[in-house]
This record gives sequence, C-alpha cells and structure tokens, in this order.
Amino acid sequence: MKKGIAYFVIVFSILAATIACERDDICVDAPITPFMTIAFQNNDPNFNTPRVVTNLQVTLIENDSTVFTTPISEDTISIPLNTLTNRTIFQFTRNVGDANVANTATDTLSFSYTTENVFVNRACGFKTFYNELSAEINEDRDSLDTSDNNWIQQLEIINTTINDEPNTHIRLFH
Repeated sequence: MKKGIAYFVIVFSILAATIACERDDICVDAPITPFMTIAFQNNDPNFNTPRVVTNLQVTLIENDSTVFTTPISEDTISIPLNTLTNRTIFQFTRNVGDANVANTATDTLSFSYTTENVFVNRACGFKTFYNELSAEINEDRDSLDTSDNNWIQQLEIINTTINDEPNTHIRLFH
C-alpha cells in the first residue's frame, strides 16, 4: 500500500510540474522591421538594366549620420526608415572620395509613409510595416554638388507597402 501511495505521489508530482510549466518567452524568429530596398537602374530607355553607383554614400538628414560606414558600389541597397515619424530624408552622394570634386554629386530624397505596428507575440513584441510609400527628389542643391542637374534623373515606386526586404520597393534611374 505504501508503494502505491509513493508511486501516486511521484506521478502526481511529475504531472503537476509538467502542467505548471509555462512556455519560455524566447523570441526564436526575431521580427525585424523591414528596410526599404532601392534598385539603381540605367536611365537610358534602350538599356533598362541595373546600374552600379560608384562609391555611394547615403546620409540620414535628421541626425547627419551615414547609413553605410564606408562608401559602397552596388546596384541595390536596403536602408532603414524612421519608425517614429512619417517621413525620412536621405542624401545620396555618388563618387565619394573622388579626387575630382566635380565628379561628386549629391541628391536629397524624401520618403513619406504611414506606419503600422504589427504584434508578433509576447516574446518578440512588435515590428513595423510601412504603407502608402511615396518619394520625391528634392530640388534644393547641396553645397557639395557642383552640377546643375540631379544625378538621380527619376524614380519609380514599385511597391507602396514595405513589409519584406527581398522585394524592390523603389527604382532610382541615373
């Protein structure tokens, strides 16, 4: 009889401990607020192909911080938008560090959007999606830009909703 009671107590204790356990609050698949993906294209209508921007530097105007610590030469980039406001302004400078200052050009682009905070779960919290994306090339000239025209000739919004990174959201033609 004592063995039966001891067996019952052990089984009951294990069962009670198993039921009392809570799922761990560990965020395995960390939600990441997606970056805006920009593709650079050849502006020539006969050659609608990707075009590398040499020594590109992208600077966030709000706090004058560079997005890339060193200039890059790529035809596609991903940059973060501000989750706390509905507008982010960047300066795009090509040929950074060129010995001939005349080759360096800077354009300012404004990106406007609405934000949508999406709850993932208690462990991971929220991630932000951007909706109603619009963009414009600002006409104000930067003092470093010695050219009369923008180096970014036009832009095309491919996707007005930013909820993932692999897809291109905007094309800039130069």
